[in-house]
Amino acid sequence: MVKELTKVSVYNLEGKEVDAIDVPVFKVDVDAVKNFVSDVAVMYEANRKKHQGHAKTRAEVHHSTKKPYKQKGTGRARAGMTSSPVRVGGGVAFPPRHRVVKNRISKKIKDRALYLGLILKIVNDKFKVIDSGDIESPKTKKVSNFINSLKLRSSLFVLDKDNKSFYLSTRSIPKTEVMCYKDLNVYDLLKYDSVILTKDVFSDAVKKCEKTIQEKKQ
Repeated sequence: MVKELTKVSVYNLEGKEVDAIDVPVFKVDVDAVKNFVSDVAVMYEANRKKHQGHAKTRAEVHHSTKKPYKQKGTGRARAGMTSSPVRVGGGVAFPPRHRVVKNRISKKIKDRALYLGLILKIVNDKFKVIDSGDIESPKTKKVSNFINSLKLRSSLFVLDKDNKSFYLSTRSIPKTEVMCYKDLNVYDLLKYDSVILTKDVFSDAVKKCEKTIQEKKQ
């Protein structure tokens, strides 16, 4: 069976097309993939939430067990103890409680969601390929001009290795982030409208995308 291929442009950081590479045409059930990928992304988001708020209930506040005032004759409502939520210094009714929420996601599921998410970006033409992510010195204008020339709304640059100069070049550009390929996950991938990968990263990612599709069919 002959693999169906398409040409993808490779740009430099000046926004000019310098090369073209062959990429397989991925044919997937987009709705099913979206559902799976979004479910895993929601789990990532839930794991990032911090439930730090904590208030005491009426059972936890320090209080006297003495009755505030006598039962009858005052004209006031009956009161048993000062820890009641309706009294100043009492406990809180239905208070926020500190808790740890962690959804366990296996490495296999993480990888499948990541590469299916990349396939969605490729299918929807929400990706770009650059020849290299090497910048000798920080140049914000250079990266900004690249983003503007390709009319990208929000961008995630994925590099094959850490590059401090590239990070400093994008730090002040809104809706733009730089990430190393080994740290990429589906949550950060879906957070941005477009993903920009270096040529080496893209080649490796496409191979793993093909492998993910084959595993899915089995």
